[in-house]
Amino acid sequence: MRHELRDQLKSRAPELVDKVIEMALAGDTTALRICLERALPAYRPAAAPVTFDTTDESLTAQAQRILESVGQGTVTPDIGAQLIHSLAGLARMKEIDDLEKRIQALEQQ
Repeated sequence: MRHELRDQLKSRAPELVDKVIEMALAGDTTALRICLERALPAYRPAAAPVTFDTTDESLTAQAQRILESVGQGTVTPDIGAQLIHSLAGLARMKEIDDLEKRIQALEQQ
């Protein structure tokens, strides 16, 4: 049912867009809001890439470096929190990998 309705709307899309624009220009504030939201979507800032050379550091040391970067203002607090969250996920994955290796070693004995 949804697919059929979507197809009907799609076939009439140019007419519908023209009508909404016409209504917006005539003062319909809802139509105006719809037009503006489609033409100028809400601004969502994109974070700049963050790189850390952490190849030989423990996860705790990496987290500490992230917190220091937040404190120095080189990384925003929200990005810092996301990075720490990612490290926590990585720690869980490493823990699972270690457990799998231990189980395999025990099974081979």
